[in-house]
Amino acid sequence: MSNNPGHKFPRRTSVTPAASSYARLSHDLGHSSTSCVPGERKPLGLTNHPPNNEQSGFNPASKLRRMSTLFSMDKARTREVIMAALEDPARTEFRKLKNYNEHLTAEWKQLRKFIEQLNTDYESTRQLDPIRRYKQLQAMTKRTVMHLRLTEVGSVTGDPMSTDVPPVQGSVVQSEVKERELEKRIIQLCDSFTVEELGLENRRLRDQNERLETRIHLIVQTINELDVQYRSSKRDSFLKRYSTLRDSIKQIITNSDLTDNP
Repeated sequence: MSNNPGHKFPRRTSVTPAASSYARLSHDLGHSSTSCVPGERKPLGLTNHPPNNEQSGFNPASKLRRMSTLFSMDKARTREVIMAALEDPARTEFRKLKNYNEHLTAEWKQLRKFIEQLNTDYESTRQLDPIRRYKQLQAMTKRTVMHLRLTEVGSVTGDPMSTDVPPVQGSVVQSEVKERELEKRIIQLCDSFTVEELGLENRRLRDQNERLETRIHLIVQTINELDVQYRSSKRDSFLKRYSTLRDSIKQIITNSDLTDNP
C-alpha cells in the first residue's frame, strides 16, 4: 500500500445487488420452487408464493354456482325430505296411506267400469241369434281384456308405504296438476286431525287399502280367467264355444263381489 497522500483509492462498489435484479431474482425463484432440492435452505425473503386463482384454475364464483345448481335440482324433493324429518311420524304415515288409498280407489273404480260395461254389452245381445250373439260376445271379451292390459301398465304396485307411488295412467289422478291438487288436499285434511285422530285414521286406511288391493286382484284374476277360457275354447265346436263364453261372462257380471264397495 502506498503512503502517497495524493493517491486516491478507487471508489468502493456496494455488495448489495440492484433493486431490480433482486426483485427479478425473487420472482424467478418463486416460480421455480418445484425444482428446488427438498430441505435446501432458501435465502430470507425468497419463500414461495401460492399461485393465484387464475393460475390454479380455481374459481370460487363458478364453484358456488355449481353447488347452487346442485341443491336446486329438485327443490320439491328436498323440501319433502326436510318436512318429513320435522313433522310427526303419524302425519307422515297418514299422508302416504291416504295418497295410496286415492290411487287404489281410482284403479278399482276404473276396473269396476269394465265389469259394468261388460254387463251392458251382454244385456244388449239377449235378443240376437246364437251366431250373431257369439260374435258380440267375442268382441266384448276382447275389448274387456284389452282395457285390462292397458290398465296394468300403470297399476299401483309395490310397497304401500313407499314415498314413490306411481300415478295410475288413464285414471282421474294421472296428470301432474291433479297430483299436486291431491297432495294439497291431503295436507289440509291431515292438518285438521289431532295426533290421536290420526292414529285412528291410519288404522282405518290400512284396512281399507288392504280390502281395495284384494278387490283389484280379484277383478284382474277374473278377467284373465275369461281370456284363458275364451282362447282355450277356440278349437271346440260352435255350440260349446258359444255356451262356454256366454256362461263365463254371465258369471262375471252377476258376481256382486266384483262391483260392490269393498
